[in-house]
Amino acid sequence: MPKTVSELWADYDNEPDPEKQGIIGSRILYLQRVEHRLGKIPALFHGGFATYPRSTQLHQHLAEVSEQWANDFGRAATTRGFFMVGGTGSGKTGMAWAIARRVIERGYDAQLHNIGELLRKMKAEFGRRMHRLFAEMMGDFEETTEDDGEQT
Repeated sequence: MPKTVSELWADYDNEPDPEKQGIIGSRILYLQRVEHRLGKIPALFHGGFATYPRSTQLHQHLAEVSEQWANDFGRAATTRGFFMVGGTGSGKTGMAWAIARRVIERGYDAQLHNIGELLRKMKAEFGRRMHRLFAEMMGDFEETTEDDGEQT
């Protein structure tokens, strides 16, 4: 079992060798950054892959593929992003947070973006023309805007 930050501080304080203290200090800083990043994950999703429901074959397959992608993150096999599509309640958000948690645990930063919210922000910033261009680039995408109810 890996040591906690508190345990590492005790090791650091009791280590007479400055070189070894430096190594322990680096590990402490790394773990503090990871803990800070993990602290941004909503409580509902803290369990990561361990608590992701695998009640159907589809969820089992999604969990396996997603976990493999997260484990390989940073290598040539994962130079492309990870895009999920599914209906409300299909598990996309939980899986996205599980992937983010694993990537963060491996020392990387992670961000999650809701495509609808991203498009709304782009529309507000760049106007309707940029919004439609981006939507066309994404393929068959349809969104109902909240402000006017118009299909865009």
